[in-house]
Amino acid sequence: EEKLSQPEYFPQALFDKFNIEVLSTTDSAISDLSQHIEIKNSNWDGRIIPTYRPDNFIDPNASEFKKNLTKLGELTNEDTNSWDGYLNAHRLRRLFFKEMGATATDHGHPSARTENLSYRDAKQLFKLILSEDFNAEDADRFRGQMLTEMAKMSCDDGLVMQIHPGARRNHSNKIFNQFGLDKGFDIPGRTDYVSALKPLLDEVGLR
Repeated sequence: EEKLSQPEYFPQALFDKFNIEVLSTTDSAISDLSQHIEIKNSNWDGRIIPTYRPDNFIDPNASEFKKNLTKLGELTNEDTNSWDGYLNAHRLRRLFFKEMGATATDHGHPSARTENLSYRDAKQLFKLILSEDFNAEDADRFRGQMLTEMAKMSCDDGLVMQIHPGARRNHSNKIFNQFGLDKGFDIPGRTDYVSALKPLLDEVGLR
């Protein structure tokens, strides 16, 4: 604590001391990236870039999923209760992140499962998800479809797609009970990639 209060141990000073060329953060799909804007408008020349993290807007089991979609729609002026509007809202947010220096997206799913549904079937699945009358298989199928949709968007906007599936989150009951969600103690679980990624790679792997 004594050291961290000294100017030479401030984050920007350490960034310069260790000759860090670039540091990337992961940010919510609806983040205004205000801290990134503040850095860009400052006299400091360190390069810190955002990364698009849409998990809470893709996972139907996420806390307040439908409220998240409402916020996404309000921010992008898109109808996120429609399949086309929902996808376009992601495209617009990805573009904003890219304009702010982002070079990648980041996806932390329970598995690496992907799907490649027809437009009609994907639209129907999205409608089912919005109805909240879905089961665990429907939710997993939707997450899988959205990984493929994100991959297609990456082919269009050039953002590198990072997938880190299989994390078993909040593994420590003690820490979870004391501090709540996402305070560490994530442990990787066994994950299949070969079969799981095939639908995605069949769609975009040779682009």
